[in-house]
Amino acid sequence: MSGTIALALLAGLVPLGTTSAADHPTFSAKQACSALRKAIGKHDGFSARKAQRLWFCDPLPDDHGEWRIIGLRSYRQCDGICSNLRGWFAVHRVTGEVRDYDVAESVVGDKRTTYRSD
Repeated sequence: MSGTIALALLAGLVPLGTTSAADHPTFSAKQACSALRKAIGKHDGFSARKAQRLWFCDPLPDDHGEWRIIGLRSYRQCDGICSNLRGWFAVHRVTGEVRDYDVAESVVGDKRTTYRSD
């Protein structure tokens, strides 16, 4: 065991028995979308069923580590120039936690931007 790791263990910085995200089941893209619609629906005052009818998910490719990055869009149709984007969100692959995502900066929001579905 290297001296650095041993010191970290002694200091309590690295808990024994730590597991990685790879050791846990992950939210599939479909499950992440469902968790996102439920959490944002609750935030916006809609039931999970209504949120499912209002919005669809527009995920980015899966190259964002522990987070799935998903655009939440409405089925709204309009004439002329308009946007159907509700926002960009990050869904944690293991816990299903939903946070804001800053597309311009490619940054997951901090814990203060967590949306709860329970």
